[in-house]
Amino acid sequence: MGSTLQKAPRQQGLRPRRPLAVASTGDHCPVSGTWVAEGEEMRPQRFFEGNIMPPVQDASVVWRLAEAASPWHVLV
Repeated sequence: MGSTLQKAPRQQGLRPRRPLAVASTGDHCPVSGTWVAEGEEMRPQRFFEGNIMPPVQDASVVWRLAEAASPWHVLV
């Protein structure tokens, strides 16, 4: 007998959860990766999940995830 893939039943009124791709200054970084500050002319910054998102020039900003880190990325 071959195995078959079955979809999990969808619950009414619930949408699939999407990963967070934004964080504000003072928030914990939700996803390790490369982030850019909205409206700022600066190089992208690398943050790790759980880090506190910093201000830019002493001002609160919204950070957007530009590229998530690979789950296979290993720090040496």
